[in-house]
Parts: sequence; C-alpha cells; structure tokens
Amino acid sequence: MKLSKWIRERLLTSCQVTRKPNRIRLLVESLEDRCVPANHAPIGTAATLTIPQNQAYTIATSDFGFTDPNDSPANNFSAVTITTFPTAGHLDNNGMPVGTGTSVSVADIVANHLVYSPDLMGSGSASLTFQVQENGGVGIDPNPKVMTFTSTTNNQNTPTIQFQSYAIDAINSDARLFTQDTDSPGPVIDLSVVVTAPSVSSPLKNAS
Repeated sequence: MKLSKWIRERLLTSCQVTRKPNRIRLLVESLEDRCVPANHAPIGTAATLTIPQNQAYTIATSDFGFTDPNDSPANNFSAVTITTFPTAGHLDNNGMPVGTGTSVSVADIVANHLVYSPDLMGSGSASLTFQVQENGGVGIDPNPKVMTFTSTTNNQNTPTIQFQSYAIDAINSDARLFTQDTDSPGPVIDLSVVVTAPSVSSPLKNAS
C-alpha cells in the first residue's frame, strides 16, 4: 500500500529511511508517543457504608466504585492504595494491620481479606481515604476518595430489671436481681446490692 503524500511528509520529518536489499527500514523517533494511545488514570467513588455496632465489615471491590471511562477499552481494577487509615477502629488485610500508603490487591479484596472493625461499643462515623489503581501502565486515581463507615447501635430496647427479695430472719437476708434484655447481644449490667437487716429483736416470717 502506498503512503499518501500527507502521511509520507510527516513520517519523513521524524524518521530515517535506510535502503537495504529487498527492504526499507524506518527508524521512527518517539514511536511509542506517536502510535500508542496515552493511558488515563482511573476514577474511584466516595462511599458511605452503614454497619451494625460491634460487627466487622468485609470490604468488597464494588465499595470502591472503580471506573476507567477515559480509556478504550477500559483497564481493569488491580489494587487500591489506602491513603489514610481509619479515624476510628482499624483496618486489616488478611489479619495484618493496614497502614497509610499500603497497596491492597484486588485478589486480596475478592478473597475477603480486607476487613474494617469498629471500636468496641463505638457508634458514629469513621473514615479513610483511598486511591484506586488499574492494570494499564501505572494508572492511579490522582484524587483520593473518602470511604465513611457509619456504625449504628442495635440497642433499641431498654432492659427491664426485676427485683425479688425475701427475709429469712432478722440477721440474714437475700436479695436477687434479674435482668432481661431483648437485644442480642445485650449490654452487660454491673449492679451492686446492699442489704440491711431489719432492726427487730424477733425472727421474721418468710415473705415474698
């Protein structure tokens, strides 16, 4: 196929044409820059995740909202860099703490290794920032995104306390406290009971 005049002129501005037997070699300067499409950075998406109180959350690849809209075909999600660690609670990858600047592979995320754990009995919000990475070149989202964890308490019911007591005699008394909480798990209640014997000289009959 013959080159058009326009293409030939532009090739010759950046190429040397060397004639050898039965072939022509073109030494093109900056061939990669001229012929290979530029790779564009991927984009992550900020997310807010609601989790129950005192329960760990396994982070999924979809939670990072990876897209690569400026490349065709689009590159694949390969890893995520944790730019800043959580403001509360802790983040682990396969049981090991994840610190600032740590890169976590998509393979680890798919294997359910990336887990966020809130502080015990904590409620409210905590956040971290991240940058998604792609498998095309060194593409990484230049703008860190925020992932927010909102921990909600599951203690919706007030526990009831039932008090039962009976007097054995003027010296010895017995007091019992029973707690009932419909939440699971219910809160731990620490109660201290002081029993004072009646100031009477004769024994008392059993009472309920």
